[in-house]
Amino acid sequence: MLAELAVIIVILATVIFVYLKSTLIKSFVILINVFIASTVAMAFFETLARLVIGYGFGGEWALGAVFLFIFMIVFAILNAAGDQIAPADIYFGDFPDRAIRALVGVLTGFVIAGVILTT
Repeated sequence: MLAELAVIIVILATVIFVYLKSTLIKSFVILINVFIASTVAMAFFETLARLVIGYGFGGEWALGAVFLFIFMIVFAILNAAGDQIAPADIYFGDFPDRAIRALVGVLTGFVIAGVILTT
């Protein structure tokens, strides 16, 4: 029950953020960045968590904390780079822009909710 509520809240927050704060191209960049960040976090969290546990930090919380930390750092770096690279002048009209931003926000929310549930 609590996990379902967390998923709904994360998806709604992501849809609202993507819908209000981004353009069509930047919303796709955010979606691709979320995919890449979750893949990188999934690939490297065990190795880094073993290193952190080896130094005596974290205990049972190390795996989740390291996974979330790697995801946030990689997503922040990719998002900053994507904001510099993505063009902001492309406009496809009101309806396609709003509909696709909402759809991409839902997909991004599902991926972020999956990352949070994995953590």
